[in-house]
Amino acid sequence: MNKLLMVIKDMKKAALILSLIFANNVFACSCSEFPTLSERYGESEIVVLAKLSAAGTNQFGHATFKWDITELIKGAKPDSLENVEQGLTSCDPQLKEEQEWLLFLEEGESPVLGWCSFNQNAEYLEEGWRDALVENH
Repeated sequence: MNKLLMVIKDMKKAALILSLIFANNVFACSCSEFPTLSERYGESEIVVLAKLSAAGTNQFGHATFKWDITELIKGAKPDSLENVEQGLTSCDPQLKEEQEWLLFLEEGESPVLGWCSFNQNAEYLEEGWRDALVENH
């Protein structure tokens, strides 16, 4: 009986060690590799530069923002874009008034935001993004 208990304890330790080793790839907010700015531009019907402006709060008291399109870069200007709400989890982007976004859309589509789109947007809006688009398109 004691040997059985020792084997079970050793198995628990081994399982714990293995889970710690492989846990580094299991993050809720991790993102896969982003498509390049040129790839996103090429595969999108509409590309706009837009800023967020406060639109109030939802029924739960969370901030709601509307999109103000500041520049049409490609395609037809969307008639409207749905408002976005500040998410509740640590993986949701921290939306702020006047925050600028480069939006890649299909006809009739509104942006869907998440942690990866926030990081991707920051990467795309680095200095020189306009030149990169002009050079490649």
